[in-house]
Amino acid sequence: MEEQKLLKKRTKAQNENNEAVLTSVCTDLANLYMVEGRYDFAIEEFTTVANVYKRQKKQLEYAVVNRGIGEAYLGLQKFEKALHHQKIYLDTSRELKNKLEEQRALATIGHTYLSSHLDNPQADKNSLDLANKFLKKSLVVSQSLNGQASKLEIADMSARLFSNLGLVQDCMGNFEQASELITKSINLCKAHDLYEQLQRGYLSLASISVKAKDYKSAVQQYNLAAEAAKKIRNKPSLLSGVLLSKSEILTKLGDLQGAKNALLKAYKLKIPDVKERKTIENNLRVVASMCRNEDKLLITDSNDHKTLKTLYEKMGDGACELRQFEKALDYYKKMLESAEKAGLAGSDLGTCYYSLAETYKDNNQFEEAVIYFEQELELCRSLKDSLNTLSKIADTKEAADAPASEVEAVYDRAIKLSQMESNAHEEGLMLKRFIRYLRRQNQHSRAFQCEQELAKLNFHSSDSEGESSENQAGSVVGAEIDLDAITDVSDDSDLDQPTKPRKRTKNFQVRRNVKGETQLHTACIKGQLNVASHLLEQGHPVNVRDNCGWLPLHEACINGHIEVVKLLLEKGAAINDRGGTKCEGITPLHDAASNGHLAIVQLLLNKGANAVAKTDEGYTVLDFLRKWRLPVMLDEDSQRLYEDIVEQVSGILEKAGHVIHEPQEVIAIPSTSRDMRRCASFGLEDESSASSESTHYKNVMESLRHRNSDKISSSRTLVAKRPALLSADDVIDDWLEDDIGKSFKKRKTNSPRKSNSPAKSYTSRKSFDEVVPADDSSEDFQMFDDELSRYYELQNTHATQSRQSSPGPKTSPKKVVRKKQSKLTNFGHTRTFVEADSTSPPSLSRKSSVDASPKKQLPRTHSFDKGQPVMEPTLSVDVRIDKKLYRVPILLSQVTIKTIKWLADEAAARYARKEYMVPTLELETKNGAILADDDPISVLFPMGATQAEEVEARIVKWNVPPLIDRFKEACQDMGIAPHDAIYRVLQEFSVALNLSDNGLKGPSLSPLCKVLNRQTTLHELNLSGNFLTNECFQLLAASVASLENLSRLNLNCTNLHADHLQTLASTLSPDVAYNVTDLDLSDNLIGDSCLENLAVLTRRFQLKKLNLSGNKFTKDIFNYSSNNQVLLNLDQVEEFDVSDNWLNGGNLVKLLSWLKPSILRYVNVSRNSVTDGFLAEVFKNWSDAKKLKICKLSRCCVRDSDMFDLLRVANCLETLDVSYNDDLTSIALRRLLESDVQNLYLYGCKNIFQYFLDFSKYLDGSSCDQNKGKTLKLSLPENCEKEKDCLVKMWKELYGNKAEVEVNSRFFCLSLSK
Repeated sequence: MEEQKLLKKRTKAQNENNEAVLTSVCTDLANLYMVEGRYDFAIEEFTTVANVYKRQKKQLEYAVVNRGIGEAYLGLQKFEKALHHQKIYLDTSRELKNKLEEQRALATIGHTYLSSHLDNPQADKNSLDLANKFLKKSLVVSQSLNGQASKLEIADMSARLFSNLGLVQDCMGNFEQASELITKSINLCKAHDLYEQLQRGYLSLASISVKAKDYKSAVQQYNLAAEAAKKIRNKPSLLSGVLLSKSEILTKLGDLQGAKNALLKAYKLKIPDVKERKTIENNLRVVASMCRNEDKLLITDSNDHKTLKTLYEKMGDGACELRQFEKALDYYKKMLESAEKAGLAGSDLGTCYYSLAETYKDNNQFEEAVIYFEQELELCRSLKDSLNTLSKIADTKEAADAPASEVEAVYDRAIKLSQMESNAHEEGLMLKRFIRYLRRQNQHSRAFQCEQELAKLNFHSSDSEGESSENQAGSVVGAEIDLDAITDVSDDSDLDQPTKPRKRTKNFQVRRNVKGETQLHTACIKGQLNVASHLLEQGHPVNVRDNCGWLPLHEACINGHIEVVKLLLEKGAAINDRGGTKCEGITPLHDAASNGHLAIVQLLLNKGANAVAKTDEGYTVLDFLRKWRLPVMLDEDSQRLYEDIVEQVSGILEKAGHVIHEPQEVIAIPSTSRDMRRCASFGLEDESSASSESTHYKNVMESLRHRNSDKISSSRTLVAKRPALLSADDVIDDWLEDDIGKSFKKRKTNSPRKSNSPAKSYTSRKSFDEVVPADDSSEDFQMFDDELSRYYELQNTHATQSRQSSPGPKTSPKKVVRKKQSKLTNFGHTRTFVEADSTSPPSLSRKSSVDASPKKQLPRTHSFDKGQPVMEPTLSVDVRIDKKLYRVPILLSQVTIKTIKWLADEAAARYARKEYMVPTLELETKNGAILADDDPISVLFPMGATQAEEVEARIVKWNVPPLIDRFKEACQDMGIAPHDAIYRVLQEFSVALNLSDNGLKGPSLSPLCKVLNRQTTLHELNLSGNFLTNECFQLLAASVASLENLSRLNLNCTNLHADHLQTLASTLSPDVAYNVTDLDLSDNLIGDSCLENLAVLTRRFQLKKLNLSGNKFTKDIFNYSSNNQVLLNLDQVEEFDVSDNWLNGGNLVKLLSWLKPSILRYVNVSRNSVTDGFLAEVFKNWSDAKKLKICKLSRCCVRDSDMFDLLRVANCLETLDVSYNDDLTSIALRRLLESDVQNLYLYGCKNIFQYFLDFSKYLDGSSCDQNKGKTLKLSLPENCEKEKDCLVKMWKELYGNKAEVEVNSRFFCLSLSK
């Protein structure tokens, strides 16, 4: 929509010759295209602006625009052109002595040289040195900009430059220097809140860690990068890139679940970059498929070796798809082991050897690859399979730079094997491969000898014939995965997935302390089973996170409260949750194992916990168990349970193909002793700095005691990043409250507390980002916790341990008097009775009755002062759904009773009555605050207001009824009788809707066009041969914009005009990648003025087929002012038809230049107003059209020379129509008959027999393959009987008994019998 507005403004500015507006609009358009990655369009707009500034002699503005052009070329990876424009920018800046622009120019050029090196490290060895030179110069200039730029701008410049200099050092192999420079950049970003550059800095550090194979550090850096990216809400692609990179590391570590969760979060972002989105979708499918197969592995009987072999093969295929060849080798070795145990032989065993060999080759382990190829060769039974394997061996040895004698020996084996089998064809193929190898090695004399041997075999074959199966498309890994059905229980937001629906009591409210811990967190930490049970019954969510990201289940597991764990699991706790971003991928199972709570570990495993899950650092549950076991003495029962669990988990890991660390390797896990929980707000410094901070400690304590003191220490303590599990040595007592002194906060009561936790507390965890709430909710939370605890203490007769008292003095609770809210009537409001709409659930089956509806009455008002009967007043809430506003009335008395969930259902019901489908909604305020389902509606009404703030609805899911039901209801609402033809088609509808040639008019089609909205099962829509009115087409355009799976749209002969295309173009969103690949607009009155809107359609759709035949295009199509700068996006079009228009040769040359000849399969430009020579201009730009199969050039003034040019660039042409071209003679006819064109149409070519000769003397018989079909259809020119007879005779001589001839008075056809 934004693009359309800007394009209209640009057209208006051009028509009015308003250069000021034109430069502004074109700059906005260019920036928009840059954001969307459409760099070609951006260059066009920037160039327009540059030309204006050049005419106006505005040097600085001209220089800045050249910088933009350079960045666009950089996006296209055209580095020479980018540098050309950037150096114009630099020279002009220096000429004007503008230091600020000079600094930017130097930085831009340095970045371009760096990008050039990263794109092709071997192309230019000097790129890095030049990048380093220009970046350093830019850094020097930036330090002299004080007064010319703000401190924030200078910090941003410096941060970017340090980061780029770090990348340069990284490419040079100076990793320490690189880390130092990037760390400087990160520190600057932190100090000035430069989140985008901060994210890049963390990514750069992660890249360095990956090169050093320090994957633990890499994952930590990716987590930090993700945190920074989340703060940049308008650039989701930054976060998706981080998650994609993180998933690659997690996959390398074997943590498939972690990789899946990261990719799923990236997938849900729905980034606009189509290429990256496809990568994310593909990787997610593969990883999800591997997770599914891993689950199957765990439940498969260990003796079912055939099934295990199949599953390991699928796991290996998935790893190869992700290019994780080391993991793939592990899986393929397991596959081979299972195949051998199953007693498989022959091709089944050969498949294992082949997979291992190919993977070793892909991993550049060529010696191992050759070994397995040789083993596979021994099992080959057919000649072709043997030769394919020998070819693989030869290719592998060549890739390994083996001596030429070794490679030649492999080819000699293959050729001799073919000779032994007397198979000349296969021998010829191997000779051809051998000749190509010799040519690559510059052994031309030996190659010539082989060519002579090949000639003796009388071998004829195309280059593609006989290739091995490597080019055959295999099954797509993960094709069966439905991405939208994948769930993730480790989201950053709070989760609540109870097994039974629960309603919170009227006065219940979830409260948090400064650590973000809720009442349930605290109960789980303390092991208060009754308190936890009561909270859950009151409606407390079971899956809720604290500030760090821990769930209550994590707390119960790490503290060893097994009964609480059982309760949480019964209530739907997320058993495999990986915590928030800062929790390092630790699951409840890891927590229990790290503290040696063996009974809980066993319980979680029995309940389905994932035993193969790894932390972000790559550690498994087994690693944590063995590490915990080292310093601990166990009794016999505990030792037996420990050994059973270790054996069980080891078996699961081994079966899943994971490497099991030896016990001595586990000592490397961070934190070498019992771990304790610690609050992140009170982080500890290193021991070396502890003594030096005593003064700071005293100052802090003093400032806390005397808050009004002006002397507050300004020194700050730097807290290093700690792992989620901390050692006991890192923990000190909770000294803060004692050192503050007495606290006299109101309503703070203390009582002894019992604890069900064991005497020894092993592990605890730090909690991050503690934020004190704005209100006093932490005190209320403590009061509620204390009172609830005392209530259950009086009833708990099983408690045996004494409670720990909370620090602070005991004070008697004071009675709290709450302020009452003033009534609206106190402010002069009068109550008004208004009948509200139905509050029934959404339903699509409604009865309409005019008589049943009550008559509309005016609202009646009543004054409270007069004592009259009071009617219930009504308020309203406006909910915006899918860009439309719906008003939901609510009685004043129900504002505090009704919930946000009720409001969502009511709004969905109103939407359903308009759109005939029910959405599932999530509501949020206009400024982005998320509303919980159980929040009361009163939160939307500010104090004293009668109108709520507007609410935005996010559609979570569509509940779309069957299309025929929606159609019937739409007909009923519109008062239109359902058309029988439409009704019959809808009854059989599955994925294609074909209503072609029914002559339906707009009113009959309007209900259907309305209800096609959101019909995700619709892939093909054919409305050709019907009549679409303006109103009908508006409904259709709105529906097309929502059809995410529509791939084919046929609007042939539907009475379309240019206005209709403008409606469709303006409806399609630029942020959505539509899947329409086949668009037919032929035989409509579209005309020349539609070209601009047609360009929009080509950019929105992913077109592979476009039919513009018979659209009344004229020779003046590009003379329209709005069409001067139009560029159709036809890069992906494979079939293009622009026949039956009035376009001249120049128009066609321009249109065809937008096509990509290398992918073109069908083109039809017949019957236009062209003159001689236009095809020659076309073929100048077409160097390669090998995929072109069908070409139609009827009435195009084609000449003999054009045929030679066409067959030169399109040597695989199968069908050619050059009818009614009077300039064609027998010269072209002879060339066409010698070619491989199978279907020739030469109707109406008056001079086709001019210069006719005896073809049997000139045609090469070897070119006439009788196995290929060939058909020649001509109309017989006058006085050409002799030539006709000669041609028929020649045809029969060339093709013998297969030749067929059909002749009548005007036409004759030559063909071959099938």
